[in-house]
Amino acid sequence: MTWPGFTWVDTPGFESCDLELDGMAKKYVERADVIIYLENSDNPGLKSVTSSLLPYMQKAHEVLLAINHSDKLGPSKKDPETGKFIFKNGQPVQQRIPKSAEDRLMQEKQVVNALNDLGYSGPCHAFSISMLLTNMGIADNDYETFSGGNIATLFEKLEDLISTDEKIKRLKFKDG
Repeated sequence: MTWPGFTWVDTPGFESCDLELDGMAKKYVERADVIIYLENSDNPGLKSVTSSLLPYMQKAHEVLLAINHSDKLGPSKKDPETGKFIFKNGQPVQQRIPKSAEDRLMQEKQVVNALNDLGYSGPCHAFSISMLLTNMGIADNDYETFSGGNIATLFEKLEDLISTDEKIKRLKFKDG
């Protein structure tokens, strides 16, 4: 994805089973001005993950940690016309809702604390997001569901970073 003055490269994860993919991820991240690291909310701050990310974070100008899957099952869905519960395969269909603000804040602190425990003290911003809710909100044209995904918070911080020349170095990526 490219914006004026900014290129977003989605790489495979670190420690990939495929050495070529692992190398590609590391090559891009080593040259990045901003790292957006996607972590699973089921186990935020996992030491093995944060320790493999740490060397790259120390080289990056800014690090944004996106903690994905920050949603949960909510109440059963009702048909808006009849008011009756909706069933699929004999089971009530449940809504996906955002995790509570307290749960999200706890996840964000857990990730930052794990990095601090490993000795990292540089700039770090953690955001609990739900790509599922974001995509559902876009597909259904439902602003409330989209907002529950909290992706706007991540993009607001990213926009702040790329709009100010002092914030990022704007290096040109050169292979080799």
